[in-house]
Amino acid sequence: MLDAVIFFIVILEQSLLTYSWGNSIMNHHENKFPSSMHIAWAVTPRCNLYSLHDPYRRRDCSILRDELTDQELLKLAADIASVKPQAVTLGGGEPLLRMSVVYDIVYLLAHQGIKVALSTNGSLLAGETARRLASAGIDRVQVSLDGAMPDTHDRLNHRQGCYDRAVLALQSLYSNGIEAAVSFCPTKINLEEFDDFVYLAFSLYCKKVLIQPLLSNYSFYQKQELALDVDEYHGLAEKILEHNNTFYPDMQIEWDDPFSQYPGMENLGKTYYEIMADGFLSLSTFLPLSLGNVKKHSFSTYWRSGLAQVRRLPIVKELIQSIDGVNVLRGLYPLSAYRPVDFIKIDIIEDIGRLDDIHLCDFYEEPLIKAAEPHSSYSNSEAV
Repeated sequence: MLDAVIFFIVILEQSLLTYSWGNSIMNHHENKFPSSMHIAWAVTPRCNLYSLHDPYRRRDCSILRDELTDQELLKLAADIASVKPQAVTLGGGEPLLRMSVVYDIVYLLAHQGIKVALSTNGSLLAGETARRLASAGIDRVQVSLDGAMPDTHDRLNHRQGCYDRAVLALQSLYSNGIEAAVSFCPTKINLEEFDDFVYLAFSLYCKKVLIQPLLSNYSFYQKQELALDVDEYHGLAEKILEHNNTFYPDMQIEWDDPFSQYPGMENLGKTYYEIMADGFLSLSTFLPLSLGNVKKHSFSTYWRSGLAQVRRLPIVKELIQSIDGVNVLRGLYPLSAYRPVDFIKIDIIEDIGRLDDIHLCDFYEEPLIKAAEPHSSYSNSEAV
């Protein structure tokens, strides 16, 4: 399985994806904010579906209990606006479960010149919701759709009728002049529908198709029957290239992996941060490391205290090294930020005097990564 993933990465990196990174990260001592900052912000861990893309699927009770209040969310939005990031993506869980405060957040950020996107399963988006988001100034909405056929998407999300609601949501986005993107998680269940799925996205006026890997998490770790093998990854890579180069020139298909930014991350020109539903600040929802909590100190205070430099900390470098960049975490190992017992919490403000002395070995007695077990055969009865 690991060979399959590495093979797919090589194909896409060489043939499909191009990245243009700057030469340095803004020095925090200059007290300036980089226009290239992107923030992913989970406004709730709750979800009304069982989506493949939901990082909070385990429903850790502490996260549910400690999610930010409406007042705290609005205060954080104002603070983020003062930092002037290039873009903020609101997600979850399902962000539209907190619809009222989401409208206010979008309005506040958009009217400060910040690009605001929303990642949703689409079940609550159609009609008046789309109109209000357009009025608030939303820039783009990404809807999860994991099949070209209703039965496939409904099966993977454990809810009958969610395919129809996702399609209706995409139609509402177009009707209200909102740029639409759609995400697709390839599995053994939906792979044969990929061509039809791409055509469906095109017919629904989507500007971008994001192919998201089946990432490691606790509930699907025992269901690797869903994951693709090397031949299936090879075929998918070829189809992505073919679609991009031939059939749909006005719609871009991209491999959207949250770990693709990490190799060489200390030299990236773009800076990415994630704010979790309970306020923890991280480089990624899928890395077992937090850098602080916005309930304790404001995001702007963390920035002024050296947030831009954390990629150079020993523990961050060691963690990235231990997971082999993008190659290991793609659906292979149960590492994630769901508050497992090995979740590492540091605070770059409160631990300021000892940050260079914090190492991975202080938290883990054994290496994080173990040898991958053989990939088991697929069974329809066990897959979902």
